[in-house]
Formats: sequence, C-alpha cells, structure tokens
Amino acid sequence: MEVNRSISTVLIIIITLVLVFLFVMPKYAETKKLEGEVSLKSSELNGLSLYYQKISDLKKEIEKRKESLDKIESSLPVDPPLSGLVYFLQSKTTASSLAIRSMALSQQATNPKVKSVVKIKKITFLLDVVGSYQAMRNFVRSLERSSRIFEIENISFSSASSLQAKVSQNVLQIYSFKLQISTNSY
Repeated sequence: MEVNRSISTVLIIIITLVLVFLFVMPKYAETKKLEGEVSLKSSELNGLSLYYQKISDLKKEIEKRKESLDKIESSLPVDPPLSGLVYFLQSKTTASSLAIRSMALSQQATNPKVKSVVKIKKITFLLDVVGSYQAMRNFVRSLERSSRIFEIENISFSSASSLQAKVSQNVLQIYSFKLQISTNSY
C-alpha cells in the first residue's frame, strides 16, 4: 500500500496543529498570565521598597531634630508631677522678686476644646503673689519663655498700701496679684 505523500504531509500538519492547540496554547496562555502576575508583584515590591526608603529617610530626619522634639515633649508632658509644676512656679516667682501668698490647684480636667483620640488634661493653678509691677512683668515673661506651655487666663490686682517700700526718693508701689494659670498634659 502506497501512501500519497501530499496527503500524509497535510495529515501530519493537521495533527501537529491540533496538538499545538490542545497542549501548547494553554501552556502559552498560562505563561502569559504568570508573566503578568510577576510584573504586578514586581511593581508592588518596588512600591514597598520606595515606601520603606521614605520611612527610613523620615526616621533619619526625626533623629536629626531630636532636640526640638524633646523640647516639644517637655512642653506637653505625658503625666506631669504636680510637685514639679509647683516648684517651677515657686522658682519663677522668686527669681522675679515676687512673694507667694498662696498657691492652689484649682482644677484638673480634660480639655473639652480639644477633639482628638488622645485626651489632653488641663491643669489650672490659682496663684496669689505680692510684688511690684515690674516683677510681675518679669514673671509673665519667664512663663512665656519657658519650654512648658502656660496660659494666663486671668490676672487681677489690688494695691497693698501697707506694703509700700521707699527706694531712693521714689516710691515703689507694691501690688497684690491674683493669677489663674493653666497648663496642659496628656
């Protein structure tokens, strides 16, 4: 039996094409799909590496500014001891040539003005001091220059005529000051 060469060639080509469509084309499609997933994962990896590089740069920047951040943290401490605040106010009044008559903790509550996850506590002191106007001015300036944030909410004063002092022909007027000073903490 003799087989026609042209028929056998056509038959082999058809069988080859059927085998290609049955076995090779699905593998080719699967390979293309996997290449797409690899490129997607590669771009995600590049994005993550850029993200972590940015975080690393920000960490270095924070470390450079550590001194400033420490000042900010000292201005708004997490849990300030009230004795430290009392000592601070006593030392500042003494340095400003004021005499303390009385000091009282008026209130310690969360600040309703601040809407955040972290509740900020407001601590208010009532301070009764005696001294000159210049001494009071120096005291207020020292509070303004401190790293701690103080807010003087109320100042009232009256003349303390019995506490007059004469300084080289000038009369130095002595006043009684009542201050309401508030500060904040976490």
